[in-house]
Amino acid sequence: GVNGTDPVTLTKQSAAKAHVSVNANSTLGDFSLNISSISDVSTGVLEINMSSAFSSSIQHCGIGSSINGSGAGSTLRGANASTTTSLFSIRSYDSSNTLADLTWQAHVFHGDLA
Repeated sequence: GVNGTDPVTLTKQSAAKAHVSVNANSTLGDFSLNISSISDVSTGVLEINMSSAFSSSIQHCGIGSSINGSGAGSTLRGANASTTTSLFSIRSYDSSNTLADLTWQAHVFHGDLA
C-alpha cells in the first residue's frame, strides 16, 4: 500500500500459507502460522496438522530445513497415505541418511487454501 498500512495485493504471486519451527522435542518453536498441532509419530517422522486445510493433498509445496547437534541434517515432506489436505508427514534424516530426530527444523508450505 501507499501509506504502509494498506493491504498488500499479490498479482501473479504467492505467499506462504503455513510455516513452523520445531525443536527436538517436537514442540512448536518461536513462530508458526496456520499450524494447529505437531505429532511425533516415530524417530525422524513428524505429522504437522494445519489449522486451515489446503485445497488439494497433492497440489502444494512444502520446503524444510533442519540441523542436528553436529550441524548436519535434512528434511523431506513425504507423500504417503497419511498426507491429507490438512496433515503433512515430514521425514528427517541425519548426515548418514538415517531417520533421526533433529535438533531444530523449519518448514514453509505454499498452495491454495480450501
